[in-house]
Amino acid sequence: MFQYEQCAFTELASFDAYLASLSAPIESFMEDHFLASACYRIVINDEDCGSFAVHEDCLLTHFYLVTQVRRYGQLIFQRVLKEFKITAALVPTCDEFFLSHALDTDADIKRQAYFFVDGGDPDPPEIYDEMIFRRAVPFDTGGIGEISGTFVDDLDARIRNGQVHVGHHNGVMVAVGMVLRDVLLDQHASIGMFTHVDYRKMGVGTCTILYLKRICKSRDLVPLAGCGYSNIESKKTLEAAGMVTSTRLLRFEFGPIE
Repeated sequence: MFQYEQCAFTELASFDAYLASLSAPIESFMEDHFLASACYRIVINDEDCGSFAVHEDCLLTHFYLVTQVRRYGQLIFQRVLKEFKITAALVPTCDEFFLSHALDTDADIKRQAYFFVDGGDPDPPEIYDEMIFRRAVPFDTGGIGEISGTFVDDLDARIRNGQVHVGHHNGVMVAVGMVLRDVLLDQHASIGMFTHVDYRKMGVGTCTILYLKRICKSRDLVPLAGCGYSNIESKKTLEAAGMVTSTRLLRFEFGPIE
């Protein structure tokens, strides 16, 4: 009934419709997994009718059909799971179509992450006026690694690309932040931060997120953020900086597909 063929997501005629179908933007964690996936076009009667994506041969990171052929959705979803031996799926709750089909299966569901959007700027913590933020330079590499470990992947390249920022308090580097412009969603950027372990619960993290939000707005970018579902402290920090969440990232772990 249908065929599929591997392609780049930029070659999908239906991809703009998929992005428009999302009820909220997706954060960089989900975007990175999608971009690292093998993408497949779904073809029905020689027409591009949708797509799916598979990460590392077994993780489904995307599933979409245009409205006209959605009556075949359950059949196609089950066939994709079976033929590609899919064992799990990452599904953001803002993707109603993907979520609904994942819920149709016999799966264990784990809450993996919160996705945040900007809800406005609250009053900053008292320490805000004592903080000095700036874009990171190569000289900062050692300090960034000492404070945040592997928080920043591919550190040298990200510094060169202007994606990394640092915060100081009384001359001490106490925070590392990142602004990562999204690939899929134009004019959006994902932000994140790491606070020196000795300077937590002082408002440093909140100040860093507020600073990163200002960087985004100065570039006409909409700030997004995310954190692990069990990372309560990061969630509190993001909320203190005015970020709000109504989207969750769920991990579906499928049983045997018959």
